[in-house]
Amino acid sequence: MEYFLGTFDYATDGTGRLNIPAKFRKVLSQLGENNLIISKEQDEYLTIYPYKSWKVQIGDKIAELPHSHSKANRLRRLLGLTTTEASIDKQGRVNIPTDYYKHADIDKDVRIIGSVDTIQLWNPDTHDRLSQTSEEKSLIEEFEEFGI
Repeated sequence: MEYFLGTFDYATDGTGRLNIPAKFRKVLSQLGENNLIISKEQDEYLTIYPYKSWKVQIGDKIAELPHSHSKANRLRRLLGLTTTEASIDKQGRVNIPTDYYKHADIDKDVRIIGSVDTIQLWNPDTHDRLSQTSEEKSLIEEFEEFGI
């Protein structure tokens, strides 16, 4: 499997469209993917999943939950409220709804971060602030915590 790795600072085009870095479009192409899921699952940023990956990791599992279970139905509702589908256009852009940008406090400038199997979209100022305060462990220490 190919991975999303690297960091890019881009800007929206003023109409909600964001250019996906060529390096990430190449990964999506190798995955045979043009469709995406955009999620507001975290407070500070947006997560973009390749559609097929999201379907296997999240969608199919939630679809298997019983409809008679109130917590499962709440999870379905939350998923519907916090995710949307999108496609990459011929120019390599994705149209992201305004309320998603607002959720991540993204106005014009966007930090696009490859996070292995997903892409994260951050307000650069928020990312800088949180990177300086919360990422005190080294990468090796993080690996060890997860047994890698």
